[in-house]
Amino acid sequence: MPIRKVIIGDQASLRQVSSPVTEFNPELKQLAADMVDTMRDYDGVGLAAPQVGALQRLIVIESAPIEDIPDNPVFPLKILVNPSYEQLSPTQAEGIEGCLSLPRWYGPVNRFTKIRVTAQDLDGNPVKFDAKDFEARVIQHEVDHLNGVLFTDLVTDPTKLRKRVPRDE
Repeated sequence: MPIRKVIIGDQASLRQVSSPVTEFNPELKQLAADMVDTMRDYDGVGLAAPQVGALQRLIVIESAPIEDIPDNPVFPLKILVNPSYEQLSPTQAEGIEGCLSLPRWYGPVNRFTKIRVTAQDLDGNPVKFDAKDFEARVIQHEVDHLNGVLFTDLVTDPTKLRKRVPRDE
């Protein structure tokens, strides 16, 4: 599948609210497949359609095992159409987030630790599941993209927003 270019920076297109998906067709499945390949190629754990220029309510998430990081949080690939969530607990936790659209920027964001996700699959069938901890954080981050929100809007302490410089620069 083609690797799509991820939109970089605080672009106007990333600030728009995405439209609900109403047609579950081959084009949607192609977009989802391209997004999965793009997310993996960019070494991400989540990607929202607006990040590749499609203003549709579609996200993909996955966290695979990393050999050098034994305690890396792992969850399987999920493709979610028209996702939404509700908190299952008022408990929030602060965690450091980054974004494929804001490369090398990281900062602390509070997120609900337990959520119930409601969505559809690529055929329009209902999907419902509970997510917690890192998976819940990733889903909330990607749903924010569908609403035109970047993680930098939610950083709990702007003085802690940092840019990491790669070792080879």
